[in-house]
Amino acid sequence: MKKYIIVFFLFLAAGLGYAQQTFTFAQRDTLSLKMDVYQPSNPRPDHSCVVYVFGGGFISGERNNEHSRKCCQTLADKGFVAIAIDYRLFLKHAQKVPLLRMYTLFDTAIYQAVEDCSAAIAYICDHAAQWNIDTSRIILTGSSAGAITVLQTDYSRANHLPVAAALPPAFRPAAVVPYAGGLFCGNCQLSYDTPPAPTCFFHGTSIGFSAMRTAATRLPPPFLKPLTSSVPLSMPPLPAAKCSMMPPVSIPASNAPSGPA
Repeated sequence: MKKYIIVFFLFLAAGLGYAQQTFTFAQRDTLSLKMDVYQPSNPRPDHSCVVYVFGGGFISGERNNEHSRKCCQTLADKGFVAIAIDYRLFLKHAQKVPLLRMYTLFDTAIYQAVEDCSAAIAYICDHAAQWNIDTSRIILTGSSAGAITVLQTDYSRANHLPVAAALPPAFRPAAVVPYAGGLFCGNCQLSYDTPPAPTCFFHGTSIGFSAMRTAATRLPPPFLKPLTSSVPLSMPPLPAAKCSMMPPVSIPASNAPSGPA
């Protein structure tokens, strides 16, 4: 009887089409950032990998929620190594900040997400041989805040910004596929020092196509107001020709984010 039970569970496991493991890729103070790696049972011959970044407005979301799991399971069933990653949710406890003062906090949320995404990519590249991944065929994708994160990560890479310093020097995504996201810019012109990765935007069936130069967020100067002393700034003036990506600001202890949900 025991023999038949073992065979039955092996049959179920084979039917999944993937094996899943969880790894810690970075430590931020007391917060451990993790990734779920879905290894396909029948991998693609080109050893491609898709990194998925969940959405939630930098307020909520989880790497292992139902949508993330289904996305990665589907990709693994198609032969991709699929990886869902954590990142810090800087705005999780910042909802009480006045709307017109959210600009800098939002910029800092993106900064932290890009920093964490870059660390995750570096960890993946370090383990590429173990996980049977071709590092020249890593695709970045995400939804909403995750879409912003992958776009801004490639922007930071292409412009050699310090926030993406963890990325391997020669790394360039094979593609970036954002769902309902855009680049977050202030009063600036979008530009790249080196070419961005091939990028395919998805914005929903009722929106149509948008050129990158108009899809980026462009806030007029009246919105660029300094925060009050309760959220002190600690950054130099921004270059006029680059997206913001400011170094982090701080939030009072009562509003401090606790990281991934």
